[in-house]
Amino acid sequence: MKIVFVFVTLFFLLEAAKKKKKTDDRRPTTVEALLYCNSCQAIVRETLKKVKTSTRESDITDALSEMCQMKNFSVYEYPPPDMKKGCEAFMSGWSEEVTEALMNRKGNDTIEDEICYKLTNSCKDIEKGQRKQNDDYVTINGKKVKMGDDGKVDINMNKPAPDDDDL
Repeated sequence: MKIVFVFVTLFFLLEAAKKKKKTDDRRPTTVEALLYCNSCQAIVRETLKKVKTSTRESDITDALSEMCQMKNFSVYEYPPPDMKKGCEAFMSGWSEEVTEALMNRKGNDTIEDEICYKLTNSCKDIEKGQRKQNDDYVTINGKKVKMGDDGKVDINMNKPAPDDDDL
């Protein structure tokens, strides 16, 4: 009888652990993993462009409140409508934790990995080679054009960009 009780107890503990693990994955099944990862990275990058080194809650919440607008995602791997969908999915599950992490960050260098890999696990199953690395150039009409610190692009293309070999 004790053996049956032990097995039943063990079964329920394992089921409870499975349910807890599933609740930690806040990515909706309708959003693919790579888009979710890229959305997390874009949210952190775009927020840092707006708040710079500020850790004030008001600055961070203001930046995050407008984050999921398509205009913020013109230079990323996915088209802006997809990034908007990924952003909304990500922010619906993680906005409070991301705000807190950005407020408590020690610097801007490692915060993207801290949020997207450690805190939210948004990129945990994504290999480094799959992740889109943000560079300072975008391609317009077949030519690389430098982005400014504010993320805007000089559409006049007065600043020549280096060749791929120079990057």
